[in-house]
Amino acid sequence: MNGTQLSSFRHSLWTSSCLQGSLHALTLITVISIAMRVITWNVNGIKTLPQYHPWTQYKSLNDILNSEHLACDVLCMQEMKTPRTSITRDVALPDSFDAFLSFPTAATQDVSASQQQSQKKAKTGYSGSGIYTRRGGTGTRCAPLLAESLLCFPPKDTQERISPSDHAYPALMDFVPQLPIPSSSDDSDKEEDEGEDQVQADSSCEALDSEGRSIILDFGLFVLINVYCPNSASGRDTYKRAYHAALEARVNALLQEGREVMVVGDLNATPFPIDHCEGEIDTKRRGIDKWYDGPHGTAVRAWLRNWLVPLPLKDDEVTPPNKLVDVVRMFHPERKAMYTCWNTLLSARESNYGTRIDFILVSKGLLPWIKDANIMPDLRGSDHCPVYVDLRDDLTTSDGETVSLKTVLGKQGESPEPPKLATKFWDEYSGKQTRLDKFFGGKSQTAKKDSSKVDIGEPPMKKRKVEVEDSAMPEDQPSGSSAALLRPSPPISTPSLSPPPNQPAPTISTQSKIAGSNSSKGARSSKKTTASRHTSKSGSQSNISSFFQRPSSTKAKSETIESSSLPSTSFSSSSNIDDTQTSEELDEDFLLAMQLSQSPPSPSLAATPSTSKDAWSQLLKLPEAPRCTVHGEPGKRFIVNKKGPNKGRAFYVCSRPVGPGYDAGKERRAREDVDIQWRCNFFKWEKEIK
Repeated sequence: MNGTQLSSFRHSLWTSSCLQGSLHALTLITVISIAMRVITWNVNGIKTLPQYHPWTQYKSLNDILNSEHLACDVLCMQEMKTPRTSITRDVALPDSFDAFLSFPTAATQDVSASQQQSQKKAKTGYSGSGIYTRRGGTGTRCAPLLAESLLCFPPKDTQERISPSDHAYPALMDFVPQLPIPSSSDDSDKEEDEGEDQVQADSSCEALDSEGRSIILDFGLFVLINVYCPNSASGRDTYKRAYHAALEARVNALLQEGREVMVVGDLNATPFPIDHCEGEIDTKRRGIDKWYDGPHGTAVRAWLRNWLVPLPLKDDEVTPPNKLVDVVRMFHPERKAMYTCWNTLLSARESNYGTRIDFILVSKGLLPWIKDANIMPDLRGSDHCPVYVDLRDDLTTSDGETVSLKTVLGKQGESPEPPKLATKFWDEYSGKQTRLDKFFGGKSQTAKKDSSKVDIGEPPMKKRKVEVEDSAMPEDQPSGSSAALLRPSPPISTPSLSPPPNQPAPTISTQSKIAGSNSSKGARSSKKTTASRHTSKSGSQSNISSFFQRPSSTKAKSETIESSSLPSTSFSSSSNIDDTQTSEELDEDFLLAMQLSQSPPSPSLAATPSTSKDAWSQLLKLPEAPRCTVHGEPGKRFIVNKKGPNKGRAFYVCSRPVGPGYDAGKERRAREDVDIQWRCNFFKWEKEIK
């Protein structure tokens, strides 16, 4: 179905009442089957995903995408947390999917040099988003028509634009976000006001597009926008609200062009108290108005609430055309604790103490295609869970025309090519760029043969080393010292070995060098053999005291015999050490250590394996966990990992899980709101335990 036919189909399916906000068009369709699944998931690091069950059993990302746990046709990821230079081929080019990835960058396209100054602080291993669309396998083929990686700026190539008009892009429409003014009564907002000018300067369109937070695909039937909205941490509340405003402006522009839109991703906002684990308590204590305009950037809650169509849907209610429908909440309007994100530091997932900040929002024109939508809380791998929406396979209009999803979704054809933004067209994967491993590949057979030939006239370094080892040594070195064989020494002024200064040094033939090398190797090999025989006869490891004993006469004679097998030009040494001189030169502490090591151990102090194990266990045993003051239960031990003066210190808190009304301290929780069935505020450092 071409663009003209698709436009005609939309006109026949949607009457003028739908454009005015009514949903009567829902009665114009007949359901046949399910055809396509779209999943959104904040993976919190694509590299760590395979480390969690059930993904550990799969060998590649392609296997994960095709697994029965996901079984998706389109997967939208947020927080991939990997730069382009570190991404693996398995992640960039799955066998049965096309990949469209966006990364934080220090220079986005279509911006001037002066505008790039605001992007220099972009983090490479931070944020990041991506969409995987099926091109093969057992699912529905989803080949997008066009693809963009920026929210505010259009692509350089006008043929790659999703919107033909410049006014559809916030950067080209003189976009100025209308941000709500923070309440002056809130302390956290006061801290933000101090740096408001700097934060506002970083909220331009260039800064909003510099962190790889969006991927936009045009499937013909609808435009899919995958976003990872900023959080409010580190004083970025203004940046967050600016990004939300830019997102809404882009969606509204697409709706004005007559396009249907699906927005998926982590919006980092909860529109209603039912979507927050503390919503019921906060609204009861502070009121509903304060819940929407309070600390920690909660003003964005009101923004998201106002952007959504009120639920439940009513046929006779006229709503503005620029609002979206929360399809998950549409199918589960009264469901509580339907959370998608949990604080892993508090182990909050076990008690389902979380928030719902991951959404699938669609324009009203797409509702007839929606079959089902829900969360997938049982799938691990991140601090978020996946959220999915299923689309129908076919629709039948009031005119009796049956329309298949495959005919109106994406590019048609047996093997359609994806847009240029796909990873398969990257230089490193398209054959245009030489990969680094090509420079370190194996040599050819001819090169190996040539390298195997050694020039006898210029011996290798190993043979030169043997020549140094066989040089003459001073006479005061002990003959039994094996270290002397490896330690180079200055030559002795002997006529046969050291020529006069005016005469050239005698040249030693290569055969002599090789013979000397073999002789030296033979001597060392003989010593190793003797040592191994000695160890095998004794059947045990040498005692430490043997390292402090003087060599026996038998050992000295043996070493003298072994050293005699060396070439006569090696060196000569004295056979004994002056005991009197050695004792005088040794340190008193060293002599004491020798005496103690040579004395036999006391039978009463001899440690057996069992006693040694018990001693170490007692030494490394943790102190008994203190009990919390409210429940009287043993506390749970944690270690501080955050940088600072307390890093590495251990502490204990109440072992009970967190939940609505848990005791977070008097400053954060009123005493009348505390629910003692959850974690109390017990805290104690491990060093304070007596």
